[in-house]
Amino acid sequence: MAVEMFSEERQEAILQLLKRENKLTVQRICEEFNVSPATVRNDLNDMARKDLLIRTHGGAMLRQRVGIELTNQQKQIKNVEEKKRIAQEALTMINDGDTLAIDTGTTTMIFSETLTAKKNLTILTNDLKIALMLEENTNFTVIVIGGILRKRYSCALGPMSIAGLKSFRVDKAFLGANGITADAGFTTPNIYHAEYKRTLVEISNETIVLSTGNKLGVNSFTTFAHAKDIHTIITDTSAPSSEVTALRNMDVDIRMV
Repeated sequence: MAVEMFSEERQEAILQLLKRENKLTVQRICEEFNVSPATVRNDLNDMARKDLLIRTHGGAMLRQRVGIELTNQQKQIKNVEEKKRIAQEALTMINDGDTLAIDTGTTTMIFSETLTAKKNLTILTNDLKIALMLEENTNFTVIVIGGILRKRYSCALGPMSIAGLKSFRVDKAFLGANGITADAGFTTPNIYHAEYKRTLVEISNETIVLSTGNKLGVNSFTTFAHAKDIHTIITDTSAPSSEVTALRNMDVDIRMV
């Protein structure tokens, strides 16, 4: 007997299937998930409104362009279980009393929620939601990096952010990435985010990238770091083995969960 999925779970599964096959018909999705055509059409229309896919006559196509970045709200339904496993592994790298810099993003948000298990942390972040969550749930010292608010991403960027970051040094920085390849390095669609991430790398003694496996083997618009700049990547087992091997050959520690 098939287990009924919540709509969010089914939409995430549709995205994963779409990534493998690039285009899907309504009938194909109905057969895969044992749901009605009306349910599938509702899912696809909802996902199209969130810019997660391109709606076509009778189905959908994968939305995959180098310069396009999903909003944080759109990212929230993607790879949730993988992000939780990544966050738990990242937590093992934290010692009580550490000073951390945490990049904006949905994976880093989930990671930040695990930090309540630690004590006496000092945390720098430009992500307003992360800062508020930590303020409400911990006694940590939280330093909010200011700047120009990027709408729909709940974070501050720009020259003021860079100037603020350069006043500090941290034990560890935890970053996200939109694309990771051995050739192009670690990439993101937004040039202001790229500048901020470069500065995070500069001020940290140890740099850790938290990324779901679907980001490996993908290039985004602009590079913010190369393999020599990153100490550790924490990803999931869906990461392509060829890219993992290439990065390990460049002395990057890759933890797959």
